[in-house]
Amino acid sequence: MTSEQPEIPAPLEPEATAAPETSPAAAAPEAPAAQAATENSDEPSPIRVVQNLSELSADEADSIVAKATETRIRHAPKLGAFFFVGAVVGIILGLLLGFWLSDPNMVKRGIYITVSVVFVTTIVELFVGALVVYLDKRSQKAESK
Repeated sequence: MTSEQPEIPAPLEPEATAAPETSPAAAAPEAPAAQAATENSDEPSPIRVVQNLSELSADEADSIVAKATETRIRHAPKLGAFFFVGAVVGIILGLLLGFWLSDPNMVKRGIYITVSVVFVTTIVELFVGALVVYLDKRSQKAESK
């Protein structure tokens, strides 16, 4: 047996085609037609960013004023700040309460103080959570008025 491998055809060369001309001069004749198509369509024009109101014409400024509505910005309470302050206040109050209520000669005074801190901090955090919910509901009511 001879080891003949089948003949693999050579890759085809792409046909030489005329590349479309991409110079700015070639694109210029199409620009007015494209511009006319966008002017006649119902699509809104692209948004123009204005840095200074004096850049607007009087008609554009009047149009903006006519469409403008008064709005209120709703400022929801920042939860993280409330809960952080609540935790700090709870820890301080728990330590004060634990040291004040415990006897210095107690066998396991540290455990008593720790339980006091955890209990007071939990109560303060629940109170702070209720306060945040109340303030959030109040800001929603003020927004709907």
